[in-house]
Amino acid sequence: MELTPLKPSTPSLYTTLSIPRAHMSLMLNLISSNSTYVVAFLNCVCKMLAVVTEDEGRIKLLHETLKTAFEIVPKSTELIFPILQQNFPYKRSPTPTLLHYSLQLLSVLDYCPLLSPRILSLLLTRCIEIDVEIKISNDGNATVKENREDDVTIFEIDGITGEATREAEERRARPRAESIEADEYADKLDEMLLVLFKYLEKKSQPKELYNTLLKTFEENIMSTHKSKFTQFIFFYLAGSDAKIRASASQDGSEPDTSQPIYRAFASFLLNLSLSPSLPPIKRGSAVSYLASFLSRSNFVDAGTISETLHVLLSWTDEYFNNYRSPHSSPPSSPRSSPTRPGSPRVQDHTVFYNVCQSIFYLMCFRGPSILSSSPSTLSPPRWKKLCTHRFKPLKHCLESVRREFISISLTHSLLTPEDVITIENGLRSDNFSSNSSSRSRPASPIQTLATLEAARRKGGVGGLGKGSNPLDSFFPFDPFLLRRCYVYVEGFYRMWDGNLGVETMESDDDESIYSSASEFYEEREEEGMAVSYGNYVRYGEEEEEHIDVREEKVEKRQRADSCVSTGSW
Repeated sequence: MELTPLKPSTPSLYTTLSIPRAHMSLMLNLISSNSTYVVAFLNCVCKMLAVVTEDEGRIKLLHETLKTAFEIVPKSTELIFPILQQNFPYKRSPTPTLLHYSLQLLSVLDYCPLLSPRILSLLLTRCIEIDVEIKISNDGNATVKENREDDVTIFEIDGITGEATREAEERRARPRAESIEADEYADKLDEMLLVLFKYLEKKSQPKELYNTLLKTFEENIMSTHKSKFTQFIFFYLAGSDAKIRASASQDGSEPDTSQPIYRAFASFLLNLSLSPSLPPIKRGSAVSYLASFLSRSNFVDAGTISETLHVLLSWTDEYFNNYRSPHSSPPSSPRSSPTRPGSPRVQDHTVFYNVCQSIFYLMCFRGPSILSSSPSTLSPPRWKKLCTHRFKPLKHCLESVRREFISISLTHSLLTPEDVITIENGLRSDNFSSNSSSRSRPASPIQTLATLEAARRKGGVGGLGKGSNPLDSFFPFDPFLLRRCYVYVEGFYRMWDGNLGVETMESDDDESIYSSASEFYEEREEEGMAVSYGNYVRYGEEEEEHIDVREEKVEKRQRADSCVSTGSW
């Protein structure tokens, strides 16, 4: 006997729907009838959003379900963010997994813009977590996948194996593993930042997005020591805002009377830098961001640079008046162990020295272009007072910044040759005393990504980063090396012009040591375009085209070094 299938007396709701859609409809009915199921429902949907799939229909259904849930239970918009945050893939997850989930988070903003501040902040925070994992060794080996198949020892050539050979292999294997891991992190960060850059470009609301993300910058990005790439999101927002304003001015549109982002950002950083209530570490980070941002952006006008320098120089004048001796410490600074006689307590004046270094750095990049427009506020007496003061700010400055600043100062008559000799003699005497002390230790070399990549390429990219780094400082907007995202930064970025002060210094028969600084910077950021190199960007023309030029510069540096060792000027 054949069984006849039973037919429902009334049409079922789910007979015309697919199983996934029926499942989602059932869950929506549950939360509409009983809101206690909302958290479990949101957990279920968010976990499914985290699964990588190419089924666009499935992804569309999940977002439609979330959107309907927000309409049925408005409270769910407040409950979902912790769940989205909890389901974010771990930083070691594959790149497609991180990229997929980041895209889904941004898709949520299309129908729930109230979550924009928190979701964008979450994405930036995750980028920072990956950013700090990109560790660069002194020779730059950790940044690039290197093929060392032909790197064999004499024992291997002779067919001899032993413990020494195995240890050598292990030592070579460690950098290779670190290189691959660092390159994977760079690829992840490049992909995630590219998603953010594209989103910001599509929104085309830089001022609104800047205000939304500023708190995240202060709390998460600026507080992360030596972050390499994530901060360029704000660089892009400021540049986009300036570009929109310039386009409106050319088109004859109604001008935007509000403050440009670059001035608001500079003012924000300046206030943090000079606020006595903040910790010295935060103030030092803020002033480094300030100097690097103003130096590297090609859209900041000379007036803003002049105003900033005037405020910083005025602050140093006031600082000199408050602390007439370098041995006196600010009231808020804890007293440390006594230092040797004649040496200032650098740890008690780190903010001051960071401010001075930022002033010198700004002058290296923008000094020649602003000196003609602000002769009174940036007059030579102010620079002589700062540079020859007994606090000796140039002593505790990044070595390459000091050299280039002095070169520019001589070129533009901010300092006299006698002033420079006085400064250098003071540095020499301090170095001699330091070398004679049993407590002395060498200053740590600079560790920024750009300068280490430059060292690896023997003269490629970078900022003013050569030499000793007494304050362990860095400039966060040194050249951007992620190749996919570079196109979003390139149009707003100011490369180093290494021609400053070269002619003046090289025309002297004595060949001062400061001439080598300009030559080094010119070598590091050639005028050519940027080209791809793995997951990074390299600047300038191909290395082979500059062999003769570099050999000539090495000879000049050697002659300059001999002048220093013999004491001839």
